[in-house]
Amino acid sequence: MGMQDCWLHKVNGGMVLLSFFMCRIALFPYMYSAYGSHYGIPLYSVPFHLPLSANLGNLCILAPQVYWLPTLQAAAGFAKPGFSA
Repeated sequence: MGMQDCWLHKVNGGMVLLSFFMCRIALFPYMYSAYGSHYGIPLYSVPFHLPLSANLGNLCILAPQVYWLPTLQAAAGFAKPGFSA
């Protein structure tokens, strides 16, 4: 159908990427920052104040999101040259 060339398709792909990044990836640094500001500790030392199980759980949740981001970028047409989904 050739919808990938339409500007609306590109805008929609950009919005999907932005919402995916903000809600699934940027959430984790924000969560650590909020924890640190609540307890008055700097951001770089927050992981050392949390239990290991919390850090490992966050890592297990974050890892697939980081894996899927370049795949979504390729599907939306915003991938780096040489990357194929």
